[in-house]
Amino acid sequence: CEGSTASLTAYGMGSCLWNTGDTLPTILISQPGTYQVTLTGLHGCTSTSSHDVVQLTTPVVNIVGNTDMCKYDTVVLTANCVNASTFSWSTGATTQMIQVSPMVNTNYIVSATSSDGCVAQASHLLTVHNSYVENYEGEVCVGHPYTQHGFVIPAQQEEGTYTFTQSLQTIFGCDSTRTLVLTVHDVPHIESPITGSSTLYSPGSYVYMIDEVPSATSYEWIISNTQWGLTFNGPVAQLSVPSMGSGYLQVYAMNACGQSTPKSMLIVYGTGVEEFDQSTIKIYPNPADQWLNIDIEGESLSGEVWIVDMSGKIVCKQNMNGSTKIDVSALAEGAYTLRFIGEGKTFYSKFIKRK
Repeated sequence: CEGSTASLTAYGMGSCLWNTGDTLPTILISQPGTYQVTLTGLHGCTSTSSHDVVQLTTPVVNIVGNTDMCKYDTVVLTANCVNASTFSWSTGATTQMIQVSPMVNTNYIVSATSSDGCVAQASHLLTVHNSYVENYEGEVCVGHPYTQHGFVIPAQQEEGTYTFTQSLQTIFGCDSTRTLVLTVHDVPHIESPITGSSTLYSPGSYVYMIDEVPSATSYEWIISNTQWGLTFNGPVAQLSVPSMGSGYLQVYAMNACGQSTPKSMLIVYGTGVEEFDQSTIKIYPNPADQWLNIDIEGESLSGEVWIVDMSGKIVCKQNMNGSTKIDVSALAEGAYTLRFIGEGKTFYSKFIKRK
């Protein structure tokens, strides 16, 4: 076969001389032609023989198909050869075309054999590239965008869990996905009121609490009376009241996104604290848009007036000495509670702020 070698052997007694110049009985040839050998016996007798060698055509084969593929895909490889009668692949297949789905880089070899028995080989390296499936988890606060792990998620306005998926392709065209499970947190919301005594009749230690807030990671309690002591552990606070007076107790629930609107309670301690007869108190105009007047019939007391919004937050404090006028023009429209404390007396009243 073309490109291969063959051997010729002379059988007989005596010395050999080939027309190639070789003197051994067996010679190795690689070219076609007529080969002649002469045997010379011990007594000088000679015998000549010739042999014609014809060179057969060896197939020329190559493998056609992709050299790169994605994992889990299938690739067709074809042995390209016109003068071969049979094929044998390294996979064991004997067809001219094969389908393969390797999971790792693989070198495929095919042997092509002609009808004369000449064999040629070709190889083909198939490189396998991964498809990627990436899963991520993230957290963000309401109203804030998320920009990590290749995602750009606009701000979400409601807390909850959201799933986002990106469909991508590698440079080799392999389909890949990237998934993000995003948990959106809001600031905590305190639903329950503060429980505990709002009117105290003796010094001592008093416990106040709210229901635990699921999304809160910490709590902050505040008492406005600087003469009183306050310690707390989560949603439970302990108030130490050594002397008469009053104070506003507030609690905030907090997490990484911020703090809640506070819950508040006015606490008053004093055996002489009594409520005014509401019929003697005049709050006008009600609704009010700019000025709110407070008159108490037959009384000219000194103390402090608090205005508290519906969430329990103190939005205004003002000293009162007899009849008082309060500027409420800066308050938002809505319902408010007004409370006076002074000289051992207190009163509550509600009013409406309008535009």
